[in-house]
Amino acid sequence: MRGDHLFIDRGPYWHHAIDRGDGTVVHFAGPVKQKAFSEVRLDTYQTFVGDNYSSAVVTRQYGQRLDVEETVRRAEAMVGKSGYSLFRNNCEHLASWCVAGTPESRQVEQFTAIGSVSLVISGTGVVTKEVLALAGSVSGLSGPGVLSALSATGELVGGGALAGLYLLGLVPAGLGVGAVFYVASDKPHLTDHERHARAMARGVALVTVLLTGWLAVEALRASGKVKGLSGVGISSGLASIGNKVSSGGMVSGVSVLVAAPVITTSVFSTAAYKFMMWWQSRPTVPALSA
Repeated sequence: MRGDHLFIDRGPYWHHAIDRGDGTVVHFAGPVKQKAFSEVRLDTYQTFVGDNYSSAVVTRQYGQRLDVEETVRRAEAMVGKSGYSLFRNNCEHLASWCVAGTPESRQVEQFTAIGSVSLVISGTGVVTKEVLALAGSVSGLSGPGVLSALSATGELVGGGALAGLYLLGLVPAGLGVGAVFYVASDKPHLTDHERHARAMARGVALVTVLLTGWLAVEALRASGKVKGLSGVGISSGLASIGNKVSSGGMVSGVSVLVAAPVITTSVFSTAAYKFMMWWQSRPTVPALSA
């Protein structure tokens, strides 16, 4: 329909356009391998669909949005303009700006969040290893060296080795939650279903990161040959966890526990979002009348 935000699966990405309601659309278009030369064009609906007949054209639903005629006016005013940018001004940015007045790309947001979380997870092991090697009074990555480094880190907040473990996990955990809040941020132009699902994802992220921290401590308490959270118990627990994962001993054990909140937060918040979207869109069975 006129003024709709359309999008279609193009394999590695979704392509977006504004429907003019007369068999034509406005969209960013250009050579596939030379996107920098794309420009906003007025094309037929069939040109927008292309040869991708197996993929259905989807209409993006909005909560608050601009008037249909204003949407079309904005789209038509952009025809002939260039300045394409994959991360700042792509076809989805254009369509969103025309409909909601806000240039956004959910594809870019998701890519950025996934990339950030992946970078945090991969970097956690490297940073953790460096901290453990240098922070303690006993240098190196031996058992005493790792415990000394954790204790020295924990002393920053007046604690011991366990507090040091918490501190090492605090930054990546915070970055993981931040990524969820970024990609699942609330916006007035979203539908109620989308807003509820995003709120669920944010809530689950907060609960998960706190719960994972508690579970990590309990796993540490129970994993070693020496149970408990004494210095010997922590060393034994870390070695046991590390050996189960990669035979890397205490260093691997620390890396696993530090990275666990980031991983679980990402997985569970995504699952919560998808579940909530499914739950709200499921068909309802009409009540039987008496």
